[in-house]
Amino acid sequence: MSTSLAVAWITRDAGGISMRSGGCPARPACLHMRLGIIAGSGAADFLPGGQTIALAAGPWGGTSGPVRQVGIGGHEVLLMSRHGEPGARAIAPHAVNYRANVWAFRELGVDHLLGINTVGGISAGFACGALVLPDQLIDYSWGRAHSYSGTAAFPL
Repeated sequence: MSTSLAVAWITRDAGGISMRSGGCPARPACLHMRLGIIAGSGAADFLPGGQTIALAAGPWGGTSGPVRQVGIGGHEVLLMSRHGEPGARAIAPHAVNYRANVWAFRELGVDHLLGINTVGGISAGFACGALVLPDQLIDYSWGRAHSYSGTAAFPL
């Protein structure tokens, strides 16, 4: 007996992006997903192994490093370490070229992009696992661009 799911999905082809819907088998090709993950300095341990994909610089320059391609449950997962590859000089949080990183995943054709973030504490008074609600904010994003548009190559 075959089970089917009523689904809606978005496809991307030469004609652009289009919405489709209908019935699919229980594990259909139309539900295959190409997921991109940008993770922090522990990204290499998050999903070990895989094949490395070298990237050419895009319109916003070079990425934080190469992308690793791994398979999980029949899905393709592309993983990048936001702060650079292990053993390389770490990229400080405020210096990460996020536009180049996101552009690279766009060029690789990911369907979804997930950013995984963790932070450390600056007070030894808190044990691991403690929930802290800050009453101050250190914002290192003020000196960088906040948009992909507004340039000659990508006008508004």
